[in-house]
Amino acid sequence: MMGGSGRDRKVRMRCLGKELLDQMIVERIGQILQEEQTGPRYYKMQEKFLDTLDAETRRKFEKFIGNVAAEQSEEQFLLYRQAFLDGLYLGYLAF
Repeated sequence: MMGGSGRDRKVRMRCLGKELLDQMIVERIGQILQEEQTGPRYYKMQEKFLDTLDAETRRKFEKFIGNVAAEQSEEQFLLYRQAFLDGLYLGYLAF
């Protein structure tokens, strides 16, 4: 009887892990789709703002924003990479 309950617990844990993973995937897909929907509206607002600047200020601002975007991109990559590695480690621990 002890062996059966240990096996049942392991099966329940795997099911819970799969449900959690499925929920996380669905939420992330929702975030990505939402970002895609808001993107065009944001770009229109950005262009309106940039059109109000003189040429020199616009060039400096675009350069500054480009640098900020590059830094953010690198940070996001490192964050996602670490999250992926954490997920692999947790999967190893769970299974």
